[in-house]
Amino acid sequence: MVVMQHCLILEFGNFQVSTRAVAIPYSRASFQPALVMEWGGSRRAQTRVATIARHISPAPCSASNPFMVSNQMNDNGGIQIKGDVRDALERGLPVVALESTIISHGMPYPQNFETAKEVEAIVRESGAVPATIAILDGVPCIGLEEDELRKLAQLGKRAIKTSRRDIAYVIAKKMTGATTVSATMFFAAKVGINVFVTGGIGGVHREGETTMDVSSDLTELGRTAVTVVCAGVKSILDIPRTLEYLETQGVTVVGYGTDEFPAFFTPRSGCKAPSRVDTPEECAAITAANLSMGLQSGILVCVPIPAHNAAAAEPVEAAIQTSLNELKEKNISGAAVTPYVLKRVNELTGGASLTANIALIKNNARVGSQIAIATAGLVEES
Repeated sequence: MVVMQHCLILEFGNFQVSTRAVAIPYSRASFQPALVMEWGGSRRAQTRVATIARHISPAPCSASNPFMVSNQMNDNGGIQIKGDVRDALERGLPVVALESTIISHGMPYPQNFETAKEVEAIVRESGAVPATIAILDGVPCIGLEEDELRKLAQLGKRAIKTSRRDIAYVIAKKMTGATTVSATMFFAAKVGINVFVTGGIGGVHREGETTMDVSSDLTELGRTAVTVVCAGVKSILDIPRTLEYLETQGVTVVGYGTDEFPAFFTPRSGCKAPSRVDTPEECAAITAANLSMGLQSGILVCVPIPAHNAAAAEPVEAAIQTSLNELKEKNISGAAVTPYVLKRVNELTGGASLTANIALIKNNARVGSQIAIATAGLVEES
């Protein structure tokens, strides 16, 4: 194996590769590959190295060499991977990515901080390693310490809500950014994390056919091979159009233990889920097939909120309609829409929607951890 500046080149002479493992972490001062490994020349070795190569960078450095991948970032620094996350990735252990926008923009302090800690604890208790992702002072971080979680929770909306389009800007300006689904997927794929747990994804906004307000979460799902575990699409959005858009993007969408697409606060939306799975092992098999085929698109695993935690549908829908009318009156648009609506829905439902939000993210963490464990087991066997 030869490592060149800004490129990782994996060379296989007659598929004869050494059997040692080398781990090179990113540093704040200079960019280096997060993970470099050499494996034995077995079928398992070839599969693992190819998978690592795909995850380190989505774009090849050279069309003539499929094992040469580019991994460049600007001079403001590389990706910092927390010790236990780095160790898990090096050893092929299950890792679960977690977004940070839900901390800064999805809930008020201190519920956001307590929920973030509890979700990480659930992942650990389930047998996986949590990796909350955020950009801190211009440095993309995979895995946060407790004091970093607290800082982000206290910053709240003062942290930059960071989607894919904002990543370069936030890094260059050395700002603190809370990653949305799209940005979290990007960084997870960058370091080889296959499974990402969130509350709900963005989608096509109501009246999106005229406003063209479509979340970048959907386009990211169409081009990044990460399995996203969620409670469906937030019911403040246009769910039928969102499902149509996901189909256009080539995204595999499955209902977990349900034939109906869940609507975040409630287990039912009135829309049929395109496919159904009932076990973590089924999800892992789909993830493995997606990666082996090189489809370069994500998988959306939609887990309905447990019935006893679901907010009553009628009050939530009434609150949504009220908040949507207020958006027009106050001329609120763009990235400010979802945080405003969620806040107002929580106020109008007397806190019922926030309680449901916390319950569903915890449930998703349990399911996502099981999927990550099953996925890691498949990789180990391959």
